[in-house]
Amino acid sequence: MLIIFIATTDGYTFENQPVALFPPNNETFVFSGSAVVDVNNTSGYFPGQDNGVVAIYTLNNSTSQNQNIAFSKDGGYSFEPFEGNPVIDIGSTQFRDPQVRNKSSKDLPRAAADCIIGLLACSD
Repeated sequence: MLIIFIATTDGYTFENQPVALFPPNNETFVFSGSAVVDVNNTSGYFPGQDNGVVAIYTLNNSTSQNQNIAFSKDGGYSFEPFEGNPVIDIGSTQFRDPQVRNKSSKDLPRAAADCIIGLLACSD
């Protein structure tokens, strides 16, 4: 599985774009996730930009599911995986569907693990 990107200007018609994020190898799949536009560069990866995108997503293989981060400097058309991935690995094969929100939304990142929803918070 791959992360694909579709674009719309009117919320009604969509245009397919090239694959935005590839898995690291043929035995690993990119599963669900979410992304935010880092308008204020709180991640530190987008100096001088207001359209950087941070994505958190699940990588799945036959032995584990873990959470990874990728960055897009072109508004979400292509992503570069974070070198320190995985950022969260609890040793489970049922750990997916991460969601991330901007700090201002007052929501916490969360992920489902073995039928339990975990709320995660960090200062950076």
